[in-house]
Amino acid sequence: MSSTITHRITVFVNDEIVSSNQADPNVHSWAGNGMFNFSRNTSAFRPGTNRIKIRVLRTMPDNLFLDYIRVSYDKALVKGNAQYSVNGYGGVTARYNFSGSASNISVYRVADDYTVSVLPYETQGSGFSFVGQSNASTRYYLSRPEELLSPVLVQRVNPTNLAELGGAIQSVIVSPSEFFEKAQELAQMYQQNWGYSTKVVLQEDIFNQFNGGHPDPAAVRQYVRYLYHNAPAPKIQSLTLLGLGSLDWRNYSRSAANQNRIMIYQHPNTTPPNVSDDYYAMITTNTYPEIAVGRYPVSNMNELNNMLNNFRRYTQNPKPGLWRNSMVFLADDFVNGDTTTDWQHTRDMQALANTLNPAVYNEKIFAQEWDYDEFFEQTQSAGRALQPDQSGQVSLVLRWPWLFRCPWHAKLLHWCHGYGSLPKSGYATALHHSLL
Repeated sequence: MSSTITHRITVFVNDEIVSSNQADPNVHSWAGNGMFNFSRNTSAFRPGTNRIKIRVLRTMPDNLFLDYIRVSYDKALVKGNAQYSVNGYGGVTARYNFSGSASNISVYRVADDYTVSVLPYETQGSGFSFVGQSNASTRYYLSRPEELLSPVLVQRVNPTNLAELGGAIQSVIVSPSEFFEKAQELAQMYQQNWGYSTKVVLQEDIFNQFNGGHPDPAAVRQYVRYLYHNAPAPKIQSLTLLGLGSLDWRNYSRSAANQNRIMIYQHPNTTPPNVSDDYYAMITTNTYPEIAVGRYPVSNMNELNNMLNNFRRYTQNPKPGLWRNSMVFLADDFVNGDTTTDWQHTRDMQALANTLNPAVYNEKIFAQEWDYDEFFEQTQSAGRALQPDQSGQVSLVLRWPWLFRCPWHAKLLHWCHGYGSLPKSGYATALHHSLL
C-alpha cells in the first residue's frame, strides 16, 4: 500500500456499524503502509451465526490485505443435552456458574494435549458450578457419558516404508494419488532424457511416515533431507512437485479445493507470509535451495497431460528455430498501491540479463505491474485470475522456451507452464547452458 495515502474502512457486525473513536464514528482510517490494528466493542453479536463485513472506502487504487479477526465475547453458561466446552478465564482461578441439570455430568480440565484432569462440582438451585485454575490455553469440557465424542473413522494403515532405499535416488517426484500414473511417465522421461534414477512418491505416504499422517509441508522437506543424507551416491539432485497448491489448504475460503493437490511451503516467521517451494530444497541451510526444485501447477488431468506433452516434445523432439535463442526473465517483486520497497529481484534480473551474449534475444516481465488475488498470489495458472490486459504478457511467457526466475519468491509463478528454482550454484549454469 502507498506510504502517503489515507486508508478508510467501515466495519459491520450483522449489518450494524462498529463505531470508531475517530472524527467520523462510522469510519476507521489510517495513513501509511504499516499494519493497522484496532479493537472496538459492539453489542451487535448474537447467539449462533454472525456476519462480519468490512467495506473499503476507495477514491483511488488501494489494495488492503486482512490479517485476522479476533472476537472476544461473554456468553451464558447453559448445559443442555450435548457436550459443552468453555475457555479458561484470563489465566486465573475462577468459578464457572452454569444453569441446567448436573445429573451424571463430568467436568474435564484440559490444559494441553497431555494434561487432562477431572474437577469436582457442586449443585446450586437450578444449576451447578465448579472452580478452575486456567492458563492461556486451558479449556473445560462438560459431558455425560452418552455425550462423549467417538472417532468418525478408525482404520488400519499400512504405510509404505520410504526408508527402504535400495539404490541411488537422483530425483524425486511427489504426486497426489490421482496423478500417480502420469508421475511414473514423467519419471521414465527423466530416465530417458538424462539417465536419472527417479523415485515417485505419494504425498500421503510422506505424511504417514514423516509426520504421523498429518498434512504438513515440512514432512516433504524431511523426506528430502533423509534421502540427501542416507541414500547411496550420487545424491539427490532435483525435486518435482506434481500439482497446484494454495495458502488455503483446509479450504476455509470454500474456493480453494480445486487448487490443492500438493502443499505449498509457507515460512512461519515472515510477515506477510513468504511462500516458496525453495524451502523444500533447503537441506542444510535456511537461506537457499541446495537441489533443483520445480512444480507442475496443475489441478486436473487435462492440464497435466498438456504440460507433459509439451515437456516431451521440448526435450525429446525439439524443433530447430530462432526460438531456441530466446529467453524471458521474471522478477517477482511485490508492489501494493503506487509505491514499493521490494526491488531487489528487479535489480538482480537486470544484472543477470546483462550477462547474456548480445545475440540472445531476451524479454523481461516485472511482477510489480500485476495485482494480487485473494490467495496473495499474483495469478493461479495461465489464463486464471488475469486482468484482460494481461493476456499478452501471459502468451509471451508461454511461447518462450527459457524461463528464468529471479530468486526467491514463488507467489507469482503459478501462471507459467511450470516453474522452479535452481540450487545456488546452478544460476550461472542455467544462463550459459545452450545460450552462451
